Amino acid sequence: CSYDLEQNPELAEKIKSFNSPAISIYEALSLSQMHEKIRQGSFCALMSAPDHAFAFNTKFIEYLANRKPILLFSYPGETSDFIIKNKLGFYINPADMENGLNDFFMKMDAVIKDYNYNYNIEPFSIPYLTAKIEALLK
Repeated sequence: CSYDLEQNPELAEKIKSFNSPAISIYEALSLSQMHEKIRQGSFCALMSAPDHAFAFNTKFIEYLANRKPILLFSYPGETSDFIIKNKLGFYINPADMENGLNDFFMKMDAVIKDYNYNYNIEPFSIPYLTAKIEALLK
């Protein structure tokens, strides 16, 4: 998965220092390169800026569309609650990074196995969202 290292460099450095072969952090990738990495991976990491624990950003939606479990690095909020409630991945609070990563590595296979492939992603689709905006504007 791709990630802008400038968005949260402290978090990126903590993850790099853990030095696990299970997690790779890439510099900026082209769209086609990113989609290839998503297809190859077992899960995708999503790192939210400290003040964006509520955000369902474009990477989140791309990971959902590709039916990949999400490893979310974020402070508690709507996004972490959503991922856990819907069995769409795993959440690690940066305030407890070491314990969170250890917990994830112990549960990683179960997280991947229990991923909710039946989750309806339509509410995140462009046609669905466009129709909702059009209805609001009428």
